[in-house]
Amino acid sequence: MYGYISLYFEPTQQEKQLYQYYYCGLCHSLKKYFSEPYRLTIIKEVVLFEIMQQQVQSRKYFKCPYVLFKEKNRPENTQDFKHYAYINSLIVYGKLKDNVNEGKKIPQILISKLRNKLSLYFSDPFISKYEQLIYSQTEAEKEKNDFDDFARPSSEIMYFIAQKEFNGMEFDVELFSKACGTLVYLIDAVYDFKTDVKKSAFNGIAKSFGITDITRINAKDFERLIFTYDICVKSIYESLNTIEFKNNQLVHKLLSYSFTYHRNRVIKIFKGEKDENNRRACKKR
Repeated sequence: MYGYISLYFEPTQQEKQLYQYYYCGLCHSLKKYFSEPYRLTIIKEVVLFEIMQQQVQSRKYFKCPYVLFKEKNRPENTQDFKHYAYINSLIVYGKLKDNVNEGKKIPQILISKLRNKLSLYFSDPFISKYEQLIYSQTEAEKEKNDFDDFARPSSEIMYFIAQKEFNGMEFDVELFSKACGTLVYLIDAVYDFKTDVKKSAFNGIAKSFGITDITRINAKDFERLIFTYDICVKSIYESLNTIEFKNNQLVHKLLSYSFTYHRNRVIKIFKGEKDENNRRACKKR
């Protein structure tokens, strides 16, 4: 679903500490405002939002029990990261609702408690509209047959979140967010293809191109999907190049390495090539 923007490069010590500051800030905020289990739901794109918008303040160094008590750093005051904990949990809620719409069993008490908490923060009309957009994804999968139609609800959902997240910032939020949504949907469809087909679950690529083996896609359709990937990346860069963000250098480095990593991996999957080295690198980081 999400989590594709990460350290797909060897960071300098300064970059590593800077990334930790935001990652650990979100982790501790999720614990404070939602509870311990939510620390496991960290979405790396939300970490990116933090890096883009928040300046480093005073740091607190600590020994983290989740990584064998290695020293980490986080914001001294996590209050400034409260909003990101809610954005993170909003995306998690969307995934849970999507699972429910697909007929998967999710405890209703979990859904209800999270919805109530999010409604108090964002407003009930906001959450209701968000739920409608999530449902539109399920409807598109039932009624449509083209990959672009399947990806469109994902781009609309991302735009809906981004309007809230980047309100008042002078860059093309619509271009940025809709390109991100389409890109995420495409990468998800490639990475989940084998599992989805095995479980007879919906997959946008399998449905659009009538295949059960991703390596059997014809050249024209393969080129179309890679072209879509490249256009999305181009649109993201075009929108971001109009504004200086906080930590601008790290933001662009995270994006460029992540986009390159996933493009290469997507192509390997289409070609049926093994990707063990990339998977090990990803797990290590």
